[in-house]
Amino acid sequence: MEGQTFYTASPTTATLSDGDVVMVGSSGALLIQQTPTEDPTKQPITGVTPQDYVLGAFVPTFIAVLFSIPWHLLASAIKELEPFYQLHHADSVLAEESIALNYRSTINLIAIFNAIRKRHYLVWWSGLLSLIILALAPLASETVFIGFIGGGRCTVVSGRDGCGTPRLSVYPVAARAVQGILSFVAVMTFALAIAIMRRKSGVCANPLSIAGLATLFQDQRLIEDFRRLSPYSASSKDIGAALRGHRYRIGTYNETDGSLSYGMTIMPTDAMQVDADRRTFSLDGKKYASVAVNAVDEHPAPTRRKPSSSPWVHPATVMIFALFVCGLEALVIYYNRVGANTPFERFMDSETFGVSFLFTLIGVILKMYWSLLDDELRSMEPYRKLLQNDAKATDSILLAPHSNPFTGFFHSLSHGHLFNAYISLVAILCEPLIVALANIPFKPGTIFKAYQVATWITVAILFMMLIGIIWMLCRKKTPGMICRPETIASVLLSLCGCHMLGEFKGMALMDRRRRDEIVKGWDKRYAMGVFIGVDGVEREGVDESMFVRTPAR
Repeated sequence: MEGQTFYTASPTTATLSDGDVVMVGSSGALLIQQTPTEDPTKQPITGVTPQDYVLGAFVPTFIAVLFSIPWHLLASAIKELEPFYQLHHADSVLAEESIALNYRSTINLIAIFNAIRKRHYLVWWSGLLSLIILALAPLASETVFIGFIGGGRCTVVSGRDGCGTPRLSVYPVAARAVQGILSFVAVMTFALAIAIMRRKSGVCANPLSIAGLATLFQDQRLIEDFRRLSPYSASSKDIGAALRGHRYRIGTYNETDGSLSYGMTIMPTDAMQVDADRRTFSLDGKKYASVAVNAVDEHPAPTRRKPSSSPWVHPATVMIFALFVCGLEALVIYYNRVGANTPFERFMDSETFGVSFLFTLIGVILKMYWSLLDDELRSMEPYRKLLQNDAKATDSILLAPHSNPFTGFFHSLSHGHLFNAYISLVAILCEPLIVALANIPFKPGTIFKAYQVATWITVAILFMMLIGIIWMLCRKKTPGMICRPETIASVLLSLCGCHMLGEFKGMALMDRRRRDEIVKGWDKRYAMGVFIGVDGVEREGVDESMFVRTPAR
């Protein structure tokens, strides 16, 4: 019928039985306009190629998320190794500036302020970069988008008919902010790389495992310095306070018999003096004897304290996070299933700057908390195995915590640590979660299928988080530790009286592979609990299983 001529008195419009609209102009030309068979929001966007759509909806946020990963890993590595960099100074360094440092278990913002106060420039430098780069993902979600040129006011309610021509668009303010952040990061990274190349840690192998610290902890004066502390010190902060004013370093030192060794050593201070036999005495009468003594003067009576725990894995904190995840999941499902004209719906469909930014920011917050949770569990895994008694060396004293969930996932999976592997897997999935959350707010330029995929990816990952939380809360509890291994000093305190310590003598300059092969060749089992140390004092610490009497409580 189209193109045929009909003579009418005036222009006519008629609706056919199938819903099609017939329009006849004054000249008699006829046009049939077919009714859309599906929701306009589900139709493809004309004028924008699939490549343009992917570039506008997913690529900027995806690149920003990937871009943040290396800086997070760099900041974590610098925080972990900063005590060793400080100890390798030509001069000695105070305990509170080295072995009592606690950067690893603190959140990035607090670590930055502590580093500024202590003038540890690389820590606050790398931490600041890691923190600033987190802002890239929320900004990127608003920087590039599918915009419309011409037409009326384009909203989800009005549909695409009044939106004009779709085009790949850029929001100038967000783009300038991204450019500023990237320029700042480029300059700071260049300076940071130069500073890192000029530093030396003084260690030949990864020192973050229990065995790695044991190889450096062989100076008899240093051992006795820790034996003077309460064997049941309540926290790393208490240990740091007891060691305040003591000075330490990593390097070559003279043993009590005059021989040369390499490792950590304590430097004499005004409160100490050295006798003719090279034995160091403190002026308060407490002597630093050899490792073979059966008792140490004036040890305080052991007083058990309540086991400590991290706030990130405390049941109350985990439950609050679980409620937040449940609320977010319910909100996403509600927005997907209900299209009522509510204030929330109008806010989501407002098309103003900030909606995608807000949802992306929520994803970044989820990632930050889950990363803290994952870091905590990975750092505590060697001690969890030790607290279960009869642990192999590879699962305990040789296990250095992985600094990222990627390597942590494969290591945990290969060793049968399914819970840790699952938590690391969810930490990895937090990266695509940020991209999916950025595409939850529906826009006229959104392809409906892409929106549905983003919605159900979000729901699936949030559900996996809830499974991990339930698993964590129902997981069999192991006995707690009196002092958490948050600092080098807290680990050394758990080793100062153990029987196995002398076996690591002479390994400080070995590479990791050779050291680990020797330790594995001993084929011994290790545990953490209460034992009578070589100094005759009951203490809590790490030792061979045969010496541990009861599990730590």
